[in-house]
Amino acid sequence: MVNAANLFFQFLDSFAFIVLSAIGLAIIFGMMDVINLAHGEFIMIGAYGTTLAANAGLPLPVAIAIGVAFGWGGKDYVRDHIADWVGGAEDATAGSPGAGAATGDDS
Repeated sequence: MVNAANLFFQFLDSFAFIVLSAIGLAIIFGMMDVINLAHGEFIMIGAYGTTLAANAGLPLPVAIAIGVAFGWGGKDYVRDHIADWVGGAEDATAGSPGAGAATGDDS
């Protein structure tokens, strides 16, 4: 019975992650008319940081906080270093449909 309950909760955990990812993609597509999968990379960076911290023996809330820091740090690194290398974050979305709506420029 314990194994069945464990399997059920693992299923719910996986299902919740997929549902949240699908909702995030739907919101991005609905607002910008562009499918953007880049946020999945930051989810994986945060999951990797959480897994490393939890396997090191830290309590789960602390591991989650470290995972958030990993994801946030990855976002900041991309914004500060890589976006400048490719011409800036503003230039990266200039040709995409819906970018004008996101920046307030309707021309």
